[in-house]
Amino acid sequence: MSNESYKYAYELAANYHEKTKDGYYTDWRKIPDEDKEAFAGLLIDRDDRDLFSIYENKNYDDIVCSLLSMLSKGTRDAEEDFTLCLKKNLVSYYEDQMIELLDEATVDLETEEYESHGIVRMQHKDNGESYWGART
Repeated sequence: MSNESYKYAYELAANYHEKTKDGYYTDWRKIPDEDKEAFAGLLIDRDDRDLFSIYENKNYDDIVCSLLSMLSKGTRDAEEDFTLCLKKNLVSYYEDQMIELLDEATVDLETEEYESHGIVRMQHKDNGESYWGART
């Protein structure tokens, strides 16, 4: 795991998490697109800037059509359409990995928050469920 991509996931968790009765939760759908795009950029960097995220993308044909349209038309609108298409498909390609990192960072954020108040995760001796309790 890239340290930078985890740091970014942690920052997103810190900014967008919600506290629920079941613990902390960060809803991926509520993260702004520009943050998702920056996150995808970090994962491309993590992957040594290899662009397999384009070549192996399930919407590769859409990306190529948009690129060809941009090159043939040469208009600002075509350039913007290509940029939007590329960003959308890169975010989609990395989405599962980003959500996994975000979930991990959210758990770490919750743990740090509770432990800073002297509360630790414990396991119920009878049913094995975990819960938060005062440090003994």
